[in-house]
Amino acid sequence: MKRLAAVVAGVLLLGSNAVAQTDTLKGVRDGSIELGVAGGVSVPVGDYADWAALSGTGGIIVGYYSSPRLSFGADWGGHWHTGTEEADSLLGSEAGFRVYRILTPYVKFQLQVDKVSPYLTGLAGLYLQEVKWSEMQLGGTVTNTLTQGYLGVALGAGVQMVSDDNVLVFLEGKFHTASRSDAAPIQFFDVRAGLAFLL
Repeated sequence: MKRLAAVVAGVLLLGSNAVAQTDTLKGVRDGSIELGVAGGVSVPVGDYADWAALSGTGGIIVGYYSSPRLSFGADWGGHWHTGTEEADSLLGSEAGFRVYRILTPYVKFQLQVDKVSPYLTGLAGLYLQEVKWSEMQLGGTVTNTLTQGYLGVALGAGVQMVSDDNVLVFLEGKFHTASRSDAAPIQFFDVRAGLAFLL
């Protein structure tokens, strides 16, 4: 009986050590700083899709984990929407509707803390839209640009995976909307993959 108790105690001890080691490796530690880049596709929707076409998107992320579940930071990004055929016919072949997010703080909440974790995310801030069009003048074709700023928000979800080397990879999708007083809102989905380092 004593030998059996000793064996059971040894198994429990080894098991607790393994669990403790796993807990220190899985997920993101509080106080971690996240530095990352992301890229993917941006898909205009609604009335905005009549003018802006599918494009690429990219961004830079700097974040801080106040707890293993909750992080916040800044997400700078660009969405390089070109013009649709209808836009090109009205605004010229140089038509474009690029959107830049220069002041867009974000928050991210992990639904579970593990090496692979689904999460919810949202951001809000300033969206700059650069509208480009061309017109014929006596000297030839002239390209014009008009840049205006709008307040916008985005909501989405994703999944992230953390390696033992504190490298984080993620895949996420978000819906963006920015109101305009003089036109239909800027609305688009983006899907992007990213790589980040945890410091």
